[in-house]
Amino acid sequence: SPDGRFLLFIADRPLGSTDIWATPLGGGKPYPLIATAFSTNHSAFSPDGRWVSYESDESGSWEIYVKPFASAGKQQVSSGGGRAPRWRRDGSELFYVNPANQVMSVAVTRGETLETGAPAVLFTPCKRGDPNPLYEGRWYDTAPDGRFLMACTTVQQTPAIVVTVGWSARVPASK
Repeated sequence: SPDGRFLLFIADRPLGSTDIWATPLGGGKPYPLIATAFSTNHSAFSPDGRWVSYESDESGSWEIYVKPFASAGKQQVSSGGGRAPRWRRDGSELFYVNPANQVMSVAVTRGETLETGAPAVLFTPCKRGDPNPLYEGRWYDTAPDGRFLMACTTVQQTPAIVVTVGWSARVPASK
């Protein structure tokens, strides 16, 4: 968590499904934060620590959800599939990758409740060398200034640095 008090982790269950657990750092017993009959993965605290984003297959396909960290309830953020949620460092957007391997952006307004806008394509990242996008691990992240860092390979599996231009006009720089 941003305040350093909690750590989120994935706990495996029988038959290959997973739950999201939280553990207090500095002592305390781990507890299930999101435990359902479905798989949940790739959780992340919002920058203010009040919200947790995650992916779940409860709808029959992977989608992105957000829930309050300290209470019940959830809301679906993605539509048409989504994996690998990441928060913009100022908390004003949530990013994820759709099944077409496009980075999506959802505007977020935080307050007593969390309000989200409609998902929009931000950009299509570099080719990953695999016909199916690789969602495991943190293969991309956002920098404090709003830029993206992505681990990509070419079809020949040769490491490459690819710069995507022309999308930054939509994303104002963080202050």
